[in-house]
Amino acid sequence: GRAALETLLSWIVRGDGEIRFVKGTVAVERDAEGRPSRAVGINADVTEEHEVLLALREAQAVGRLGDWTLDPRSQRIRWSPQLVEMLESRVSAEGSSLDEFLAALTANDAARLHGSILATQATGDPFSQTLELLEPAGGVRFLRVEGRCREGVRPDAPVVFGTMMDVTRQVERERRLGEISIAMDAAHDCVFM
Repeated sequence: GRAALETLLSWIVRGDGEIRFVKGTVAVERDAEGRPSRAVGINADVTEEHEVLLALREAQAVGRLGDWTLDPRSQRIRWSPQLVEMLESRVSAEGSSLDEFLAALTANDAARLHGSILATQATGDPFSQTLELLEPAGGVRFLRVEGRCREGVRPDAPVVFGTMMDVTRQVERERRLGEISIAMDAAHDCVFM
């Protein structure tokens, strides 16, 4: 019979009360009637990896930062849970098409991001840019997007991945400072008698 691989992440409590995370992979062979006839498996303690991933996700949530990966063949983007939450209804936890995400940006920024992705795939050079995300209720948010190619994976269709961070507050502060600077310069040029 043909073997199907199944993977499961679970936790166990040791005799001393310590919780450990275990990843189990099993290959189940089935007979002609589809009943399991043989199983071979392996378990691995992945506690440290699990804790690192959990710490990363928590840090991303605090920093309003997340990661994304673009599959070059399907043109679908896999979003981290933090980006799904940050981008709200514009993206899906199961992934979204690149075109769906580009449609949520201003036309100029959509063209810039698409061009940067294509250039990164062609040259391997990373990109970094701030984009305007259109809010469904009006207004915009600003996102800092960093992207690069994953090394050594599918040279015929390079995977692009990166981070995205909400920088709306920073951009708004910089604009206010610019306005204050202009007003101060104008006030300085006035002559009082």
